[in-house]
Amino acid sequence: NVIETVGVGQRETLVSSLVDIFVLVLPPAGGDTYQGIKRGIMELADIVVVNKDDGDLQVAASRTASQYRTALSLMRHKHPWWKPRVIRVSAQEQSGMALLQSTINEFLEAAGDDGMAQLRRNQRIELLQSLVTGHIMAQLDIEAKVRALAVNSDETEDLQYTVHEMAKEILNSKK
Repeated sequence: NVIETVGVGQRETLVSSLVDIFVLVLPPAGGDTYQGIKRGIMELADIVVVNKDDGDLQVAASRTASQYRTALSLMRHKHPWWKPRVIRVSAQEQSGMALLQSTINEFLEAAGDDGMAQLRRNQRIELLQSLVTGHIMAQLDIEAKVRALAVNSDETEDLQYTVHEMAKEILNSKK
């Protein structure tokens, strides 16, 4: 199964806790290409794929891949048994797809049963932390609503709500 996200942000961290292999697909670009990419997303990547390695973009794709290799070499690796790889592909020319497949296979071989078991243990821990954090944040949001409603009632001296009615309104409100 494949999980695709759009953009770079919090979702990628959650997705990382759901997948066996994290493939980051990036377009070729000029200049300091990894400057705009959050370091955290690069640290999640098991394979970085620079796509559109064809036509006028081949030189940029080559330069981009080189820059990502350099960036990855300076980062701590996510798995002790795997050094993230950077490859170039072109869907238009159907090039690099076999290399991508063989790199995925190499990852799975390098992981072995022990590596995959450890990966899944880590994923469960990360997912649990994410769920607990989400619950805590939801509780904090409720506290903010309580304060806002109480302050608003005090300021307007509109005491049409009892404290119990306020609580019901807050707990039943949509976020």
